[in-house]
Amino acid sequence: VYKRQGHGLPHHLLQLEKILPQEPQIKSVIILAGANDFLRRLGARSDFNSAAYLDGLQEKAFLVRPASAYPEWYKRSALWHILRQFWQRRLLEKRKSQVQDPSGTALQGWRDERANAPRPFAELPDLAVALHDYEAHIRKIDAVCRQYKVELTWISQPVLWRDSMTNYLENLLWSGALQQAGKEKVYFKPAALFEGVTKFNEKLDHTAHILNRSIIRLDTMLVPDTTVFYDDMHFNESGARQVAKVLMKKL
Repeated sequence: VYKRQGHGLPHHLLQLEKILPQEPQIKSVIILAGANDFLRRLGARSDFNSAAYLDGLQEKAFLVRPASAYPEWYKRSALWHILRQFWQRRLLEKRKSQVQDPSGTALQGWRDERANAPRPFAELPDLAVALHDYEAHIRKIDAVCRQYKVELTWISQPVLWRDSMTNYLENLLWSGALQQAGKEKVYFKPAALFEGVTKFNEKLDHTAHILNRSIIRLDTMLVPDTTVFYDDMHFNESGARQVAKVLMKKL
């Protein structure tokens, strides 16, 4: 199992390119995809460019990288890595409010930020470039798995978002923001978010079938309530058990 929080298909592609040649015992790869690639588009400026997102991809995709992966000579020194670890700890102390803690304090803070934000947008930005980029990475991941003769199974993205939600469920949400330089965050309505992630699920389903890969449409199998989710798209314990049962039957 390999997982780093908050990553999309560009990161998973790089991970597979590096890991599969080193771990020939891996025979099967399962990827649940959709939310992070969709939300990446919402968080971008209006001049969204997927190439810019790839800058520093290795550093985001891997927790630890060999010194040889750094092109700059000074970044290959032990001293630089020691100083970097020290600086990262200092930054973490300053950004405690951005770190998910066991008590859920940060999560509630993010929910409050969304609830108190300006009136949410009802319409999404153009997703054409992002969907094209999404399909391209699905195909690249497929090609890497075929190269190493690894079985690939896709899982579509289930979410709590819906066209119509109770106030209780909507108050559990915290993601789906548009980042604007020098301005406070503006969020999208749940109906718009549901429309967007549905397009990504449909793109995944369509491309997987073209490539003759298995796909589990988890988005159609789970009830959008607190028996499954504790926020926009993350599973609580009950939801994790339901997902495990689905996977045991399908795989």
